[in-house]
Amino acid sequence: MNLKGEEVTHVRFGAGVVADLQENIITVIFAKQGEKQFLFPAAFSSFLTFQNPEVQQYAEDLLNGINREKELHRQAEQKEHARMKALRRLKVSPNSQAMFGFVENKRNDVFASWTVSAGHYAGGCSKGEPRIPVRLKPNSACLLTECPAGAQEADRRILGLFMVREDFDGALCADGIIPGHSRYRLELKDSETLPYWRYFEYAGSQPPKWGKTEMKYCSNRIVQQILQDVCGMVRDPGQAGTAAEFYRYFCAVNHLENALEKNA
Repeated sequence: MNLKGEEVTHVRFGAGVVADLQENIITVIFAKQGEKQFLFPAAFSSFLTFQNPEVQQYAEDLLNGINREKELHRQAEQKEHARMKALRRLKVSPNSQAMFGFVENKRNDVFASWTVSAGHYAGGCSKGEPRIPVRLKPNSACLLTECPAGAQEADRRILGLFMVREDFDGALCADGIIPGHSRYRLELKDSETLPYWRYFEYAGSQPPKWGKTEMKYCSNRIVQQILQDVCGMVRDPGQAGTAAEFYRYFCAVNHLENALEKNA
């Protein structure tokens, strides 16, 4: 709406005329006080009024829209605060992170769907049935690793990782399918993959074989270190931001000190 030339009334300065409107700054000329500038439409919530009722309604509609946006933002912040508060109250187990070796899962399928199977029991009375990832909770991450065909186990690489979904409870996961979080997930470029065995101690000169087990558990501290190394390695600005946010979230929900903020 073109507001130039519209007549207004100010609670102190009296009658005036709109001379200009640039973005959120409205310029009004008054008979005695001359030119004054105000925030638009904020000024029309209290001390300025358009004399034309239709134009005044236009300003009020803008104000109502702004107030609705502020209220939605406030509600979103409250919801986020409550969400994080609930996650921080989760019981933290020191070895509640999962590692996957792409024994049963297919790499392309996992990164396309951001879900992963815990595999199947190899023996016992449950042989052949889906493995239940009982330790995994909303503060668990899934580390995705692969040993390329024909390579030595020592060449196993970390390809990416994701947090599990916030409503996931591994003890209730009868089909063994673990859904990934929609926000906290990373697929590393081939040039950015990390050597898996750097983070684990083993006896002898060669690491042990992965075996036929799809999923293994590891400590929260190890995944924290891997995420920290990812943050220091990725170069793409978008990927770096995602990694930093992932790291902050992981530390928060697992009650771990954020080393990146500490050293900043």
